[in-house]
Amino acid sequence: MEGELIFLGFIMLIGQIILLQMWNANWFKKENFKMQRDTVKAENRIKLKKMERELGLTKGKSASSEIKDENSILDLLKGIDKDKIGDILGMLQEGESEGGGGGAITDIINNLPPEVIEGFLSGLKNGKKQETGFKAQVD
Repeated sequence: MEGELIFLGFIMLIGQIILLQMWNANWFKKENFKMQRDTVKAENRIKLKKMERELGLTKGKSASSEIKDENSILDLLKGIDKDKIGDILGMLQEGESEGGGGGAITDIINNLPPEVIEGFLSGLKNGKKQETGFKAQVD
């Protein structure tokens, strides 16, 4: 009985050593991959900066900073009316579900009262929160 326990202990020890070595090898492979990936990203970033300088694209704001600017997005939305919003949402809905009949979002937009749409658009234009509907009636 004692011999079997000692034998079993040695087998378990050898198994643990093998597993530890496999884990270490995989960990080092992952770290090497991460370093190579970061190196490639840095090289590509440098190449893009060099290309921007060569093409003269560094003047002014970049396109990504213009997109992230909240004011520019609100400026784009100022002139949109109910029909255009419905058309845009309809196109987005068709892109998500192909062949699925009328979209739920476009149905909601088309069934909204004109006062709600006007309140939403005037809020975008004025930048102020205007209470309409139930809250305005209660106060």
